[in-house]
Amino acid sequence: AHRTWIDVKAWFTDGRDKSAIISEVHLGEEALIKLYETAIEDSDIPLKLRDLLHAQVKIIKEQNASVDAI
Repeated sequence: AHRTWIDVKAWFTDGRDKSAIISEVHLGEEALIKLYETAIEDSDIPLKLRDLLHAQVKIIKEQNASVDAI
């Protein structure tokens, strides 16, 4: 976890363009959303789990939209 924090901190302090950072965050979120949507489409998962995944992906999409607004 510490190494990850150092890597994240480096992104913000080594002169990188913030739009490049936001673009990387957006790409990661889009990949995550696709994984959720694939899981939701699986007819073998229980309804309660599908409902939970729907709720979580909704939050992820909202947060991803807020990243786009930055």
